[in-house]
Amino acid sequence: MKTNEIEAAEWAWYASRDEEAYDCGPEKSREAIIQAATWDFDGERFHILEGRQGPVDVAAYLNVEAVVEQIGEALYEDVGDPDGETVLLDPSRVATDALDGMLKAEIRRWQELHGIKVMSWPFTEIRNAEFIEPSDQALERAGGGE
Repeated sequence: MKTNEIEAAEWAWYASRDEEAYDCGPEKSREAIIQAATWDFDGERFHILEGRQGPVDVAAYLNVEAVVEQIGEALYEDVGDPDGETVLLDPSRVATDALDGMLKAEIRRWQELHGIKVMSWPFTEIRNAEFIEPSDQALERAGGGE
């Protein structure tokens, strides 16, 4: 998928030979994507859909359990008893969930404050998917007919 004059997060039309890689598009209309795909795919049948790629909430990728574990391991290395098995950091589920909420809120604030925008490569939403079998007339209109 690629973006040209169509802004990310806007609905646009795309086409694919195999429903895996929608490599034809974006186009602003169903008719435009059918014409483009008929030409690009040499009159072979194809799939179309209307999709959009949206911004990614970076905070959703935070793994608070991994953060707590990393802090616990660093604490053990720096200030733990090398001969003991004492766990220095073992927060309750409530405390871990609270940390998760606090860190995610700060990550979102950081992302907004610094204008950090991560756009999804795959579609975040799709609609109007269908299979197209180009007719000879459609192939001629697309410029591929004899």
